[in-house]
Amino acid sequence: KEELRIVDIIDEGLNVKTFRFKRVNGERFSVFAPGQFLSFQIKDDVKLLRSYSISGSCENTSTLQVSIKHIKDGVGSGWFHSLKKGDFVMAFPPGGHFTDEREALEQQRVFVGGGIGITPLISMIKTAIDRSTGSPMALFYGMASTKDLVFHEELLNLAATYKNFKYYPILSPGAKGWDGDTGYINYDYILSKMDLSPTDQFYFCGPPIMTDSISESLLSHGHESGHIHSEKFASPVSFDEGNIPKRQVQVKIKAQSLAYDGKESLLEFLEDNNVEINFACRSGVCGECKCKLISGKVDSITDSGLTALDKKEGHILTCVSRPLSDIELDV
Repeated sequence: KEELRIVDIIDEGLNVKTFRFKRVNGERFSVFAPGQFLSFQIKDDVKLLRSYSISGSCENTSTLQVSIKHIKDGVGSGWFHSLKKGDFVMAFPPGGHFTDEREALEQQRVFVGGGIGITPLISMIKTAIDRSTGSPMALFYGMASTKDLVFHEELLNLAATYKNFKYYPILSPGAKGWDGDTGYINYDYILSKMDLSPTDQFYFCGPPIMTDSISESLLSHGHESGHIHSEKFASPVSFDEGNIPKRQVQVKIKAQSLAYDGKESLLEFLEDNNVEINFACRSGVCGECKCKLISGKVDSITDSGLTALDKKEGHILTCVSRPLSDIELDV
C-alpha cells in the first residue's frame, strides 16, 4: 500500500463523484492496463478494503482516478464521499484481469454497461482513443432515467468525434424527457444496432440480470466463451449474510486440520487461525488470496479474480468463498 493525495473531486451527478489522486512522492504511477481497479483501505482498518475501477485513460500516469457512487449504507462509498480535496488515502497498486489489452487491435470491442459499471469500460474506450489504436468499439449503456446517465455528454462527444466509436444509450421504458431508445439491452437489441462477427470481444460490467442473459445468448449463437469478459465485484452490501447458512466442517491445510464453525469467508477463517495469506481487495477481483482446492466443495460469490488457467487448475478465491463440505487447501 501507499499513501495517495486527493488532488481533485468532480461531482458527476446522481451521487457519483470522481476522485483524482497523485502519489505523495511526486512520481508518476506505474503503467497499468485499461479496465483495472484500485483497492483502498477504508479509514484505519487494514482489513476493511473496497475496490473501485479506474475511470481514466492509461495514457495519463501523472494522476489516477476512480468514480464512486454513494451507496446507501455503503461503508466505503460513504467514507469516500465525506473526503475533500487535499485528504489522503491508502491504496494498493492497480490490479485485475478485466482488460482488453491482450486482444488484437483489429478486433471489434463490444462494451455493455449498466449503473456505475460504466467506469472500467470508459477507461478502455478513453485509452484506445488516446493511443489512436483505431480499434472498432461500440458501447451499450443502460440506465433507468436521464439523470442516471453518468458521463453521457462526454460519451456523446467522443462518438461524434471518433468514427471508430459508437455509443448506444438506452433507458428503461417510460423514462421521461428522453427521445432516444427505451427498453433493455439484450442480444436482439445489440444486433439491431450493429453486425457481429465470431472474432468480436465482449466486455460486460453491470447487473448480472442483464449481463448474464446476454452472455447466454452469445454462447447459444456460436460466440466463444473466451471472447466474453465480465467484471463482478463482490460488494459486502450486495448480498444478505442472513441467507448464508452456518456450517461445521474441517479445513485441512498440509498436515493440519482446522475446525470451521460459522459462515465467515475462508480468508477470514484462515486469518483467524494465523495462516499467512496475501490479500489486496477482499472482493474477489485481484486474485491475491487465491489458493488451490485439493478436495471438497466451496460456494464462491465470484471468480473474476481468477484466470482461465487458475480455474482449470482448481484455484479458488478465499475472500469470497465458503466451504460446503470438508475441504483441503493448498495455501
